[in-house]
Amino acid sequence: GFDGAARLSDAGLFRCIARKATWADFLEGMGPYLAPEQVLEGHMPDPKCDVFSLAVVLYECLAGEKVLRTKDFEARVKAHQKKLFKPISSLNMALGPSLDAVMAKALSADRAQRYPNAAEFARALAQAGSGFMWQGSQREKFVTNLFPDRLRREQVLLDSASPEVRPKLPPRRIPT
Repeated sequence: GFDGAARLSDAGLFRCIARKATWADFLEGMGPYLAPEQVLEGHMPDPKCDVFSLAVVLYECLAGEKVLRTKDFEARVKAHQKKLFKPISSLNMALGPSLDAVMAKALSADRAQRYPNAAEFARALAQAGSGFMWQGSQREKFVTNLFPDRLRREQVLLDSASPEVRPKLPPRRIPT
């Protein structure tokens, strides 16, 4: 976020539950983030599945590219069976090879090889990636510089809101 806090949200499942989308629509958007055992075996979500999903999101963020897009469910199943991720350091020169092993473990198709939960994954990331584990103010600056137009639009909307609904936020520097 523009305040430096990390947020992850998706209402895809809620649209499916509310019958505004089909299960196929849900899988189309969420399929690349599901652990192989969820797609291949119908495994219920658990902390190891969450580690895999979080690692895919982190991989996309660090690599700057999407992963595992297929045109149909059968192709996705085949792709999950041979899921291969390039070492993250080969896709982003700013990252050292110390993250490669951590990401490979989190993205392992073999759930027995994955971190048992997100806390263990976070500890491994912090240990291996101290170079990219920024402070909140650094994340704020990074995101602000990455999306200056969106920040301006958000600021215009906040400025036009009535004072009673306007959130009490500290002023931000909008890049020009």
